[in-house]
Amino acid sequence: MAELVLIDRPSTGTAIVTLNRPEKYNALSAALRRAFAAAMAKLAADDTLRAIVITGADPAEISRGGSGPEVDVESHVARCS
Repeated sequence: MAELVLIDRPSTGTAIVTLNRPEKYNALSAALRRAFAAAMAKLAADDTLRAIVITGADPAEISRGGSGPEVDVESHVARCS
């Protein structure tokens, strides 16, 4: 299985974080959310980092949103109301 989140460091002070689930339009499954959080925690520990670019492996879009049965739409809507 491919890594769900890729981190590239093209130069000092910058990072490119790529959501790598193009077959599902980078939909935010529970596993992808965990991998993204871990990537952000890793980058947050770097005092030299000044900019993070977040992109998706699918060139058409970064992410289509949540996916799978782990997405509880009703409680999400309730929190946003």
